[in-house]
Amino acid sequence: MFGFVTPNLNALSEADRNVFRGFYCGLCKTLGNRHGQVTRLGLNYDFTFLALLHAALESDTEIRPSRCVYNPFLKRPMATAAALERAADYSVLLTALKFEDDIRDENKFSARLAKLLYRPAFLKLSEKESKRLEKTRRLLTALYQKESENCAVLDEVADLFGQVMQLFFDRPDENENLSRLGYHCGRAVYLLDAISDLAEDFKRKEYNPLIARFDLTSPEAFAGAPAQRIHRTLMRSFAEMADAYTALDIADWAKPIIENIIYLGLRGRMDEELKKYEQPV
Repeated sequence: MFGFVTPNLNALSEADRNVFRGFYCGLCKTLGNRHGQVTRLGLNYDFTFLALLHAALESDTEIRPSRCVYNPFLKRPMATAAALERAADYSVLLTALKFEDDIRDENKFSARLAKLLYRPAFLKLSEKESKRLEKTRRLLTALYQKESENCAVLDEVADLFGQVMQLFFDRPDENENLSRLGYHCGRAVYLLDAISDLAEDFKRKEYNPLIARFDLTSPEAFAGAPAQRIHRTLMRSFAEMADAYTALDIADWAKPIIENIIYLGLRGRMDEELKKYEQPV
């Protein structure tokens, strides 16, 4: 369900691409240093965005060339910031919880192995982040219950995942606009994931909120009015994210990248997913 919050790299300057890559590689390195090399497997763009957003509200960011463990002969731009440590912690928590969901749904051996490998890092964080973890488990339990009931109300399931992401976007200062941005980011990610998985979920006869909401008889039936409805729903979440973003005191160096993600990257990913269901003219 992660990996949808990406920039349109072609629309960024080379300098801004290097900053984004610096945060992506910096998060990877922070995961390895802080929680063990195996947790690098949980690296994704969504937590890179989170780290970038939090760092843009703080003042301790530095980007400089550094060597990567996977390619030690090539130096890459890597960011260092307290926000990366926070994003790495949150990445471990949510990735470990996702493995639990995979085990519950399909009892995958790969998920059981991954959960075992993540266990030391997860246990280390469980006490430190006990309140956040408790709230996250409660929300995810409610979400999985709705999904098991084949919930056809999009707002109910998207709202629960929005609340999960809201928990991780929040900082200790409990900034209302940052919280709102995280909530609508979570809603958008949930719906984008539903579009992306639609054909596979239909084939495997698994729950998908779009199948339940529109009573789809085939993936192709999503084309037309259902796809247009979801387009409007996603655009409302993107607009809420943009409105919340403009109320934040974002550092100038990060504005082109964050604006690219909100205005171009997310919408581009939506268009890419919905294009699969365009009706022929």
